[in-house]
Amino acid sequence: MEDALKCAHYLGLDGLWIPFGGLIGNNSKRIASDKYIDEWGTTFKKNKNSWPIDGPMDYPIKTRNDLTNYSPPSPDSESRLTEMKKCFKDQ
Repeated sequence: MEDALKCAHYLGLDGLWIPFGGLIGNNSKRIASDKYIDEWGTTFKKNKNSWPIDGPMDYPIKTRNDLTNYSPPSPDSESRLTEMKKCFKDQ
């Protein structure tokens, strides 16, 4: 990302897309050797055919009550700013 920022500056570009973390911010919890729950509450199962994206097998929202009580992950999580902070560390 740092190279992309330098290149954009050199080319005189007005902006640069900086990804907000993606899987870098994934705070998953392993529940079995082949299963984990991501920060959104979705359960994934990993097998030899699932690479690079494991298959979801269960979801946190199944009823209206689940939706009412659902708390999504915080958009302010420090891990979401990792790439941006790399780009602006000298600013």
